[in-house]
Amino acid sequence: MEKWSTNIWEGRKVRLRAYEMADLETMFRHQQDTEIARRDYMIELPYSRIAFEKSIAKKAEPDSDNRQLVIETLEGTLIGGLAIGETNSRYGT
Repeated sequence: MEKWSTNIWEGRKVRLRAYEMADLETMFRHQQDTEIARRDYMIELPYSRIAFEKSIAKKAEPDSDNRQLVIETLEGTLIGGLAIGETNSRYGT
């Protein structure tokens, strides 16, 4: 019988979680790789390391129900991110 997580943010292969400052190195490398950027959303102008660190710190702070989350494998490898906006906490959506 397959074991299922009791965490709604975790599936069979990946989990969603909040950003942490420990994600800075991986996310900075991803931002510098234009092929990853092209597949993710769009190619942005390069960020300085300091500006990117501020960006990660801001993503780690909740802004009402609008969140940016990390996608990682169950083994803990960061593989991407996503943004959630215009939610309605009353209905859990």
